Amino acid sequence: MGWGLVLFAAGSAAAGLSDSVGQLIASRIVQGIGAGILMPVMQSILLACVGHARLKTAMATAGVPAVLAPIAGPVVGSFLLQWGPWQLIFWVNVPIACLALGLAFRFLEKDAGSFAEKFDFPGFLLLLPALGLTVFGLAGVSGIAETKSMTGESGMASVGAIIAGMVFLSCFTAHALRSKNPLLDIRLFRVLSFHASMWLLFFSSFVFYGGIFLFPLFLMNACAQGPMLAALLVGVHGLGALISRFYLEAATKRCGVGNTALMAIVGTAMGTAALCLPAVLQFPVAIGMALLLRGAGVGWLTLLAMSHAYHAIARHKVPDASSLSRVVTLLGASVGTASVAVLYQISTRFGWDAFRPALIGLFVLAVSCTLPALVLKRAR
Repeated sequence: MGWGLVLFAAGSAAAGLSDSVGQLIASRIVQGIGAGILMPVMQSILLACVGHARLKTAMATAGVPAVLAPIAGPVVGSFLLQWGPWQLIFWVNVPIACLALGLAFRFLEKDAGSFAEKFDFPGFLLLLPALGLTVFGLAGVSGIAETKSMTGESGMASVGAIIAGMVFLSCFTAHALRSKNPLLDIRLFRVLSFHASMWLLFFSSFVFYGGIFLFPLFLMNACAQGPMLAALLVGVHGLGALISRFYLEAATKRCGVGNTALMAIVGTAMGTAALCLPAVLQFPVAIGMALLLRGAGVGWLTLLAMSHAYHAIARHKVPDASSLSRVVTLLGASVGTASVAVLYQISTRFGWDAFRPALIGLFVLAVSCTLPALVLKRAR
């Protein structure tokens, strides 16, 4: 935890001091490494401190800032950019990270969540380019939609990066299956509840982050809402995810994990489908109700998937499970955002309804969560 906070603070400060694009990118990489360490470590510490029985409640509480950040972040960032230089959006992270570091040293036990193993350096050299190239390729895959072919420079670079990423990922998989202590123990996917939870997490991350990318454009263009009202309506989506988390434990105790996931899928699908109805789009209140329902459903799905992933995992494998869940979340978010961008640009290019294909895609992916949810009902 300490090293993650130190790297995040150092990367933020370096970004604030950057005077070139290259320095800014390098600083952001350091900042990203620090942030990437924090989430898996936080999940491991939570499980070590509260145990499996209270994990859903603990993660619901710890996840509140993660839900509030996408709502408050753009507002705070816009205010800082209007009030001062752009470097402030990085410098503001430094005192927060320093405060978190002090709290960590004060309240966390040194051995909380600690599972020391030899570092898998060969696995690191394979997994780093695998994830980096894949995410880079997904981020640029919209270039294919712009040119309507794979011969454009941007499209070819994106496809090549994705293929190279898949090759590195295949090599890492082969290495991890042979290694005694791999960087990420993918053998955890043999555990049925973990396997189903990861698929549910991938699909729900796709649906959540794809929607976050699409909704501002959708609300301002298709619904003719002003920027301020559009921002508030997107905030309603996050509010639904926030409120629903406080009722998750009660729902799972009453209905079970699988049935709760199915209810969340219904809410997510209904909220997404409502946004395709012209009658709904005429009234901001109706749009807000649809987004609130969708946010509540997808909020349940992501939290259920993250917390139930540890249901049948041995304590010494918790760090592997935490890291794998983070990787799956980031891949789901990247694939979701890239897919929505491609659908939007293809629709615009060919004169179709610019948003309906993307909304239908998000609806289909929400319904696709049914399969892993049914598996969770069978898993013990």
